[in-house]
Formats: sequence, C-alpha cells, structure tokens
Amino acid sequence: SNSKNRKIKKEDYRRHIQNENIQTKEIEMSWQECGMPEYKYAPVEDINEAIRQYGLAEIVEAIHRISKNSYMKKITNIDVFFSKNKDFERIRKTINGSYDEFKP
Repeated sequence: SNSKNRKIKKEDYRRHIQNENIQTKEIEMSWQECGMPEYKYAPVEDINEAIRQYGLAEIVEAIHRISKNSYMKKITNIDVFFSKNKDFERIRKTINGSYDEFKP
C-alpha cells in the first residue's frame, strides 16, 4: 500500500508540472529562435521560478530585447540569464531597460 501512495503522488506531480513544462519549452524555443548562445542544459527550476515572478510574456520579450544587442547577446547564456542567486538581475534589468547598452 505504501508504493501505491507513492505512485499517486508521482501522477499528481506529473500533472502539476505539465503546464510548467509547456511554458519552459516556450522559453527554450524563444531562446533558440533569437539565436542566443547555445546551451546543453536549460536551468528548468530557475526558468519556472522566473516565470512565476515575471510571467511568460515578459520573459519572452526580455529575451527578444537582449538578443537585439550584439554585446549583451554574446555574453548572455541561459544559465546567466536565469540565475536565481542574483535575483534574476539580468532579466530584471532587461525588462526595465536599465542596461546602459539599451540607451539610445
């Protein structure tokens, strides 16, 4: 009966993360479509946390914006962009347009 409980929990978890997975894939697709630096592993946990904080549309917009800046594009890999331990600094600054490089 113990393993039965574990199975149910696993199913619930799968259902719960289904939506997150779809959103994460959307982020990854945007990242690739914008020609951002290639990566081996997307930081899924951090991406999901960022989506919770900023919303999917804002992040996709931020990826598009940063990809238009050749310098920022070159130095921004997906781990740096979604780095939680810096409070999503790069996402926040991109959304705010507070990078010096974005000023006309």
